[in-house]
Amino acid sequence: GIYIADWKSREIIQLSKSDGLQSDVCLKTFEDFNGNLWIGMQNGISIVDLHSSVRLVNDKNGLDGSGYDYLEDGKYTYYTTSSGLFIKAENEEKAKLIPSTEGPSYSIKKLRNDVYVCSQSGLLLADGEKVEQIAPIEGLWDIKPLTQNSNYLIGGTYKGLHVFKWVDDKLVHLGKIEGFNESSRFFEEDDRGTLWVSQFYKGLYNLKADLDNLKLISTTEIDSANNVPLSEVIVKKIQGEIYVASKKGLYVLDQQNIV
Repeated sequence: GIYIADWKSREIIQLSKSDGLQSDVCLKTFEDFNGNLWIGMQNGISIVDLHSSVRLVNDKNGLDGSGYDYLEDGKYTYYTTSSGLFIKAENEEKAKLIPSTEGPSYSIKKLRNDVYVCSQSGLLLADGEKVEQIAPIEGLWDIKPLTQNSNYLIGGTYKGLHVFKWVDDKLVHLGKIEGFNESSRFFEEDDRGTLWVSQFYKGLYNLKADLDNLKLISTTEIDSANNVPLSEVIVKKIQGEIYVASKKGLYVLDQQNIV
């Protein structure tokens, strides 16, 4: 395997195949600009996040299922997996499942000092080991604040988009945007306030919506005339630019002129 020495703490960490490396035969290492350690091995390449407090994520840590997201909040670390929402206190060795969260939990984020979890059963508010359901929505993938109208948030679900709004620092579920029913795991807002949704198997959509009335103003399905792939796409916003990843390559959208 590989040994990592911390000269300040005098700690030596050993990582091997049993810890997740593809091989115990490590031939070459390289540290990138973000501090990640790349390891060239006999039969592949592995990457280690040297700055993360999470070294190994599997059932040895009390976690079960496929991992989706995690959040460190004070003395707690939360993990979302396909089996539920797990929590680990800083003085505990293993994470444990929070009761009543069984089933897939997807994304987790801190909004206005509160921890929100998107799950199969809807939007949850987490406070330590206590969880309160805020909105019973089937299959909530993610929730994102809008930049063009900061009082609103959009949630992507198995069957379309939902609108949330801040009311006296409380998150209120307004309802589903009518007229769009595609699975919306990946969605972003452009500089004009319109929404981009990628349905992995069907393609890319551009939506303009009346958020207060939960109505679509227009829906445009982006096709090959716009020089973007029609299927197997994921949309992601990075530093203000909206990118579309597919097996055919990586594209950047012209936010002003594509529609």
